[in-house]
Amino acid sequence: MTSRLSHAKNDHARARAWIRLAINEMSLESYATVLTQDAALLRDCYAAEAFMADPECNTMLQTLLAGLSFTITFDLQVC
Repeated sequence: MTSRLSHAKNDHARARAWIRLAINEMSLESYATVLTQDAALLRDCYAAEAFMADPECNTMLQTLLAGLSFTITFDLQVC
C-alpha cells in the first residue's frame, strides 16, 4: 500500500490517502484493531489523552468500523 501513497507529500495527505485506501480495501477495521492492540505503538504515536489512546474509545471505534464495513461499499478516489 505504501507505494500507492508516494504522491502524498506530507503527513496529513498520507493519512487521508491511507484511510481512503483502507476503506476501499475494506480493511480499515482490521488495521485499527492491530493498531489499538499494540500498547507500545499507541504510547509512541499518541498523547495519553488522545482518542486512540483511550481503551473505551477504541472499543467504540471498533464497533463503528465493524458496522460500517458490513453496510457500505466504498470506491473513493485518491486525489
